Amino acid sequence: MLNTSFWNQIKGNNHYPPLKENISCDLCIVGAGLTGISLAYFLQSSGLDIVLVDQQEFASGASSMNTGKLTAQHGDIYHQLAEKKGLECAKRYYEINKKAIEQIVQWKKEGFPFALTSCPTTLITRKKENQQRLQKEASIYQALQIPHTTTKQEIPVSSYYSLTMLQQYQVHPKELMLSLINRINQIRCYEHTRIQEVKYQAPLSLITEQGFIIETKKVVFCTQAPIVDQYHFFFTRYSCIRSYLLLKPYPWKKTFSLISIDEVPLSIRTIKHQEQKYLLICDEEHKCGQNKENRYQKLDFRTQVFSDQILYQWSNQDYNTFDQLPFIGTIHQNTYVSFGYNMWGNSWSVAASLLLTDAILHQNHQPMEDYRPNRLQDIFTLSYITENCNVILQWLLSYRFSKQELHNGSYLAIQGKRYGYYRDEKQVYLVDVKCPHMGCILQYNPFEHTWDCPCHASRFTYQGGLINGPSTTCLKQNPQQNRIVLPIKK
Repeated sequence: MLNTSFWNQIKGNNHYPPLKENISCDLCIVGAGLTGISLAYFLQSSGLDIVLVDQQEFASGASSMNTGKLTAQHGDIYHQLAEKKGLECAKRYYEINKKAIEQIVQWKKEGFPFALTSCPTTLITRKKENQQRLQKEASIYQALQIPHTTTKQEIPVSSYYSLTMLQQYQVHPKELMLSLINRINQIRCYEHTRIQEVKYQAPLSLITEQGFIIETKKVVFCTQAPIVDQYHFFFTRYSCIRSYLLLKPYPWKKTFSLISIDEVPLSIRTIKHQEQKYLLICDEEHKCGQNKENRYQKLDFRTQVFSDQILYQWSNQDYNTFDQLPFIGTIHQNTYVSFGYNMWGNSWSVAASLLLTDAILHQNHQPMEDYRPNRLQDIFTLSYITENCNVILQWLLSYRFSKQELHNGSYLAIQGKRYGYYRDEKQVYLVDVKCPHMGCILQYNPFEHTWDCPCHASRFTYQGGLINGPSTTCLKQNPQQNRIVLPIKK
């Protein structure tokens, strides 16, 4: 069994250096996941001098660790949008995602080398009380003329009621990104370049972790979590969810893709790769930094009816907004953000890049009105209040300190600071577990050997390296850690 994304067995041929000098450009795109890469592709022939940077290798982040579903069926969202924001909002949501899917299909027709499979997507429920939700959703499909059927599909999971969206797809997300990267030769690219600070006074300047400066006329932050805020308090306006994925061998007869909308969700899709057939199973989600269970084990137990063999397992992180709409648009003059895709990054990444391209080249911001980052409606919701009360509680609870036996994940108090203890095969690591973002105490994740923030979902390696934001800095190590040779009690 491999503890890595199945998609990442594909390696790209293009590798780029880190930024090692001060530079200037017309537009800087920060984040080289599917959003940043597709935006760079759309803009490369615009005549703009464009720079694309990422804190790690291109196409290696969350976009390479999702389920590969390419669909506009994002749970039972359309009846919820119609009830809360009107039918026209639901229509615009569907149409921009449909346009994004059509763009990806067009790339495939043009010979871009990535796997794409036609496959309808199905919502199911095993509970009679949830039937009404799917019936409401079906009525909105009808109103919006979305191709669909309520006839039960050939899937190996029993259901009380189902709703299938037709003309949808499955995609190999890593191959898609690499095929685009191979076609952005006119753009300056820098990997392993983390932006740590933004200065808005003219000229607009981005400062890297190493202290180099990118002067730019415009900047688009396509990072999974925003590394800039500009007084929008984005960290209070989303919840961060971790989910778990297992790849199992399974000799399916027909491609399918389904999601259960019940209280214990489950997402399953088929994969055919090099003549082998698999199931990709996803869920057991929880809020980042708030988990004490082996979610891989639980997910495996729930799905052993398919296979008891696990070939790959990995986890991913998604940022969910309270009104189910992403944040796409300007937060400051000439500064754009795009994030909060609510677990549907494949279609929304390309949809966002299409919207941003129109805004940057033609100053057409109207199509982004539903998704504008400065909207306030999402604040006046029960979800907003509940989430931020949970953050306050986690912040208070995290400062409780109790002595315990020394093991990986223990806390040590040294000179008034709390350090997290970890010992690998070579040495002891003591890292300051006070999150650089807002000061919450990080929680040790024993299943992935990381330090996770229970408040706003920053994540760090046991050595202190930054994995996920909104923090922009790594954890400080105790300078005396190499002298500590304490045994771990068994």
